[in-house]
Amino acid sequence: MSETLDILIKNTTQGNLYAFLAGKHKDRLCILRADGRTQYFPVSPGVTAQPLAENCTIDIGPPGSTRALQIPYLSAARIYFSINAALDFLLAPGPNLIEPSSAYPSDSNFNKVWTFAEFTFNKDQLYANITYVDFVSIPVALALQTGTGKTQTVRGLALGGLDTICSKLEEQHQIDGAPWDQLIVKTPDGKKNLRVLSPNLARTSKPHLFEGYFEGYVSQVWDRFKKEALTVDTQSQFGLVQGRVVNEVLNFPGVGTYPKPLTGDIFSNSTGPFRTDTDGYRALTPRIAAAFNRSELMLANGIPSDPSLYYKERVTNHYSRILHQVNLDSRGYAFPYDDVIKTGETDLSGAVLDPNPILLTVTVGGTAPPPAAFDAKSHIHAERFSSQNGIKTEPTTDSEAGNNVGWIGNGDWLAFDQVNFDNYGVDSLNVRVASGQGGNVKGRMELRLDSLAGQTIASVEVANTGGWQSWTTKAAKLNIAVSGLHSVYLVFVSDRAEDFTNVNWFTFSKTATTTDTVIVPSAPPPTRGAYRALGYFVNWAMCGRKFKPRLRLLLGQRGKDGHAGGDYR
Repeated sequence: MSETLDILIKNTTQGNLYAFLAGKHKDRLCILRADGRTQYFPVSPGVTAQPLAENCTIDIGPPGSTRALQIPYLSAARIYFSINAALDFLLAPGPNLIEPSSAYPSDSNFNKVWTFAEFTFNKDQLYANITYVDFVSIPVALALQTGTGKTQTVRGLALGGLDTICSKLEEQHQIDGAPWDQLIVKTPDGKKNLRVLSPNLARTSKPHLFEGYFEGYVSQVWDRFKKEALTVDTQSQFGLVQGRVVNEVLNFPGVGTYPKPLTGDIFSNSTGPFRTDTDGYRALTPRIAAAFNRSELMLANGIPSDPSLYYKERVTNHYSRILHQVNLDSRGYAFPYDDVIKTGETDLSGAVLDPNPILLTVTVGGTAPPPAAFDAKSHIHAERFSSQNGIKTEPTTDSEAGNNVGWIGNGDWLAFDQVNFDNYGVDSLNVRVASGQGGNVKGRMELRLDSLAGQTIASVEVANTGGWQSWTTKAAKLNIAVSGLHSVYLVFVSDRAEDFTNVNWFTFSKTATTTDTVIVPSAPPPTRGAYRALGYFVNWAMCGRKFKPRLRLLLGQRGKDGHAGGDYR
C-alpha cells in the first residue's frame, strides 16, 4: 500500500470553503501547508497560545469547487472545514495543537461555521468517520474507493439537515420539558442555526443542563437487576458475563463493579463508574454505557441488544436518536460508544475503512434532500411513520393487509416526514380507523403541519366502530389550502385515559369521502387493559463498530393488557 493517500474535497456549501488538516506522523505533530500537500512539523513553543509559523489554511474554493489533498501516514488526524472564514489554530508546548472550541463563546472560532471529520491512515488501513460526539453543524459525507474497485459510502446529512435536527430537538423539548432545545447554538443575530452541541459538550459550560434526567431510569434498572441477572456479551475473552445489584452496586464477579451512574456519567461515557483501566472494564463499560444512552436495559434480556429496542423509552438520549433518524443512511457517531452493536448486526457507526484505499472523497455541505417519501394522494400507511409516541403495530385484517398502528390514546402521535402535496388542490383528509373501545370513550385525531405545535388543519372524531379490526373511513375538510412538501403529524386527543382508536392509512383528496362500509373481523377482538407504554420508534437501525485500539471489545415494558412486555390482542 502506498505511504500517501489522495483526499478529494468537494464543496457543496453556499460559501467559500476552507480546510485545515493535522495529525500525528511518527509521533510528531504534522500539519498540511496551504498547498494541501507539503508537511509542516511545528517546533514546540516556549509558552502557550502561539501562532503557527506557516500558512496552513487550505482554500478549497467557492461553491462547486473540488480540490485534491495528499496525506502521509497519520494517526488521530482531523480535517476541519469552515465556510467563508478560516479557522484560527494556535500551538501549546509539546508541540500540541490548540483546536477551535464549539462550546465557549470566548473562543475566536465560536461564531464561525465549521465542523470536522476524523481519520487514521497507516500501513494497515485507512479508517475515517464522520462524528457528532461533540456537535453537529455542516453536513459531511464520505466515499472511499478501494483497491477492489468497490466504493464505501457514508451519506451524512442532506442540505438543511441541521435545521431539521434543531426542529426535532425543539419538538422533543415540548414533549418532555427537558432542555433539548438548549443544545442549539444560534448565530449572533439569533436568526439562523449555527450548530447543535451534544448533551455532554453542552454540560461543560452549563453543568446544570439535564440535572437528574436519567436518575429515575437508573433506579428502575437497579431495581430490576436486584431481582434478576444482567447478561452482557463482552465480545471479548470474557465471553458472556452476568451481574446483579448487591448493596446498590452492579457487580460482575471477577470482571468489574458499577455504582449507580449519574446523568453526566451516561452522557460522557467516561466519568463516574464508567472506567476503562482494566481489561474487564474495557470489555464491560462500552456496552453498559451504550445501553444506558439507548435505554435498552429495561427492555432487553441481554446487551448489546437488537437495534429494534434502541430509544424506545421516554427517557433516553434523544440527541443520538434524532441524529440517526435524520442522517440519510442513519450513520454517524452520536456518543463515544455508539459503535457498540450486537454480534451480527450491521455497522452504522459512520465509518469507512479498507487495507488498500485508493481515494477518499469528502463532500462538505450535504446533498439534495431525498425525494418526498409520501404522495399526499396515495394511501399513506400508518405503520410507515417517521417517528411516534405511544404507538404499537400489529397485523391488520383490513382489505390492504399489512400492519395497522394501535394502542392509541390521549397524547399519542405519529409523524410522517416529506409528504408531497404538490399543487394537487386537495381539500379533504380521509383516514381509515377502527375502535373496539366501549362505553362513552371517544376522541379525535388532529392533523397538524410541520411540528407537534403546528397549525391544526383538520380534525376527525373517532368512537366505537364495533371492534379493533372493524374498519371504516372517516373524512374531514382541510381548513387551509396545502401545497408543496410538509411533515404531517397525526395527534390524538381524548378526555379519557383509555385507548380509543387504531389507524391503518390516511390520504388526501379533493372531495371528502363519506364513511364507508365497516369491515368486521372474523373473530371478536380481545379486550384491552388500562396500561399504556410510551415509546419513541423511528424507522432506522442503530450503529456498529468503530476501529479503535481497544478490545472488541424490561421494569418490563407493560403491555396494554397488563402483562409485562405484552402485545396481546
